This record gives sequence, C-alpha cells and structure tokens, in this order.
Amino acid sequence: MGNGQSSALPLEILQDLFPDQDALLLQTIAEEIARDEAAALNPDTHTHFKEFKTEAWQRRRLNWTEHVHESRHCNTFRRKYRMSYDAFSLLVKILEPSIRVDYSRHRHGDPIPPEITVAIGIRFMTGVPVLGMIDIYKMSIAQVYRCRDSFIKAVLTSHALQINLPQTAEEWESVRMGFERKSRDGLFHGTCGAIDGFFQATTRPKKSDVRGNVLAYFSGHYKQFGLNCQAACDSDLRFLYFGVVGPGKTNDNVAYEFAKELKEAVGNLPLGLYMVGDAAYTLQEHLLIPFTGSQKDDPNSDAFNFYLSQLRIRIEMAFGRLTNKWRILRGRLQGSLETCSKIVFVCAILHNFCIDQDGPTSAGDEEDSDDSQSQHQRDDFVVRQAPNGMQYLPTIPDGEEDPVRVNNFSHARQSIIDRISSEVIRRPQHNIQRNNPPAAVVTADESNIPSIGIEFYTSA
Repeated sequence: MGNGQSSALPLEILQDLFPDQDALLLQTIAEEIARDEAAALNPDTHTHFKEFKTEAWQRRRLNWTEHVHESRHCNTFRRKYRMSYDAFSLLVKILEPSIRVDYSRHRHGDPIPPEITVAIGIRFMTGVPVLGMIDIYKMSIAQVYRCRDSFIKAVLTSHALQINLPQTAEEWESVRMGFERKSRDGLFHGTCGAIDGFFQATTRPKKSDVRGNVLAYFSGHYKQFGLNCQAACDSDLRFLYFGVVGPGKTNDNVAYEFAKELKEAVGNLPLGLYMVGDAAYTLQEHLLIPFTGSQKDDPNSDAFNFYLSQLRIRIEMAFGRLTNKWRILRGRLQGSLETCSKIVFVCAILHNFCIDQDGPTSAGDEEDSDDSQSQHQRDDFVVRQAPNGMQYLPTIPDGEEDPVRVNNFSHARQSIIDRISSEVIRRPQHNIQRNNPPAAVVTADESNIPSIGIEFYTSA
C-alpha cells in the first residue's frame, strides 16, 4: 500500500477536524499515522523493541535431595517446615496428584518437583517473603507464586486433609473423654468441644469485593481491617471446625450464626453433651458460657467460671499455636478477601495435619526458624495489640459488650452448679492469691519526691 493511499483517509479526516491548520503540518501528521499503521501490521518492524528486553536469568534450581540431607543433618528441617520429615513426605504424597499438572508446565529447564512446590507453600505460610524464597529455591517470582497458588489449591481440594466435625457417636465420645480427663474430677464431663473466634488482620478490602461495605471489615478496637474466624477444637488443640465466616467488625455471637455447620452440630448434640465458649456467645442447652456481671460474685458461679475456663482455654491455646507456627497470620494478609480466607483456612488444615502426624505436643512449636527476618515476624503489631500476652487477636466487638442475657437457661449448666454447691467446690486458693496479690506499701523517696505524708501503693 503506497504512502499516498495509506495517508489519504487520515489526511481527509485531519483536514475536516482542523480546517484552519497548515496543510503541510497535517500532511506530516497523516504520514506518521500511516507509518504506525503499517508497522502494526508488519511484525518484522517490532524487532527493534526486543533488544531492550532483559534475558531470563538462568538459575541453578535447588537440589532438593541435598537440601533435605543438609537440613536433617543440622536438625533444622522441622524448624523450617514446621513438621517432621516423615510428615512432610506424607503431605507431598497426598498432594502430588493435585499438583502434578501444575509443576509439569514449564518453558525452560527441568520441571519443578512436587517436593519444592509443597516446600514453597509451607514456607509462605510460615511467613517467609516471596523475595526470600527466590534466593532459597533459585526460582523466578512468577514460579514462586505459581507454586504457592498450586499448593493452596491442592490443600483446599484434598479430601484427606479436610477439617470435619465428628460424625459418629464413637468420634464424639472420643472428644468428650479427652475433655473429661482435663476437667477437675470430671466436673464438666459432657464437654465435646471449645469454641471461640479470632480476628485476622488484612489490608483494606476493595469495594468490589465487599459490595461497597468496606467499614464492616474495620475493627474499631484494633484499628485495622480484618476477618472474623470461628473455630471449635478438641482437648488436643485439633480443630473440629474452622471457618472464616464474617467481617472483622462482627461480634462472635453474630458470627456464630454464620457458622451454620458448627451451629447445627451443637444444636444436635444429645442431652448432657455440650460445647464451652466465652461470654460473647448466648447461653444454650448445648453451649455453656461463664457467668457475667453480678452473677459471678456468687461463690458457686465463681467456681463454675474457673473450671469452665480450664477447658475453654484449649481453643485459645489452639489459636496461639496456629499463629505461632504459621506466622503469616501475625501480619496483615494481602490480596483479595478470597485469597486471605484461603490462606487462613490452609493454615488451619496444616495445623491439624501436624497434630495428627507429629502429636499434640510436637517439638519445634516454640522455636524460631531461619525465616526470622521475614516481614511478618518483624511486624509484631499483632502481639503488641493482643491482650494478656496472647499470640493472636481475639475478636473483641466495638463499643460495649452485649447486655447479660439472663433469660436463657441450660439444664446442663444448672446440674453442674448443683454439684458445685452440694460438694462445696471452690476456686483453688492459689489461684485466688495469684489474681489478688497483696498490696505493697512504698514510701515516697525523699530524695526525689517531697514527703507530704502520703503512701504510694503498687502491686507486689
């Protein structure tokens, strides 16, 4: 196509749009438009752009066998991957059918073995930043993200790893016996689980993800955005139920209504069986909560609250272990709400897997790994804002708590109160002394404060 023909149409259009402009200038502009159109149709004209493209860096991918041999020799494998080598090998075996297609898709070099895909997924959950894993596994950013996403998808779709509530009477009985062994003289002999919620911090969600209701995810107490997670666990800290069920501003009592599977399971428990929770929930026949307000001043109610807390604390310990082992949860999760929910749920699944394979008191839970320089571990805002030194953020509603619901009644709770009253069971004296330490008198230092006969009191 000649220049005259190719520029005729643009020139005519330009003359109509700019009748007062110089004809020579319009002709020059029209010719430039024609050249651009011709270049777009001819791929050979784009070769001059390729010389500016950086060549792909040829990395020598990590030798997994050598990596495992070194880590096991130095006793660092469990600290890096939060589980024993045998548990890791089993996890790879479970997930391999789901990640085989993903790791075999490659353009350059050898395919990514499933062990490295699982390793990257686990290290991401422990808080190791993506840029750090580029140097560890000698892979590109895109490859690291693909491995992470493949791992998350495989874990969520694996039937063998799912978190399921007990389905049979034998399974419920096993859970009940575990709690009975931890209850004082079997006082709460019908406990079948401890429930609670925790707040998972996230970045500000997009309006498109929340239908414009962004403020529903903002916690006024923690001054950040997040999600409300509800969970139930057994006496070994293993989750019986886990769900990301609501915005971060949601009260536990409201979020519990969204956890339909858990609520249905609690409602269908036989008489005499129940779960235990804190005062944020509503007292039910199968859900016992502590006494609040002036009710807890009664000695029987005070004893009830103490021995209830011995069992209810198991869910708090489960959350603490969850966030201590999978330290990505200690920072603000980034990405869409769907991605954040998936990450939290994958961590809960891995939490159960580690308990199943390495035991409820597996070693290495309190140890720092070599990812101590990760962003999430440096950002300790979660620990600083958690009350009473907790390692996670409990769900605390904005403003005042709901009023005490005095109209609710539970035969199970009343039977426990009757036994406490008849046997005169009380809170242990050592606990009373610990919670109410004697006041120590400190006299003002005359060298620093003028003495005016006033005594200063502090806790011993």
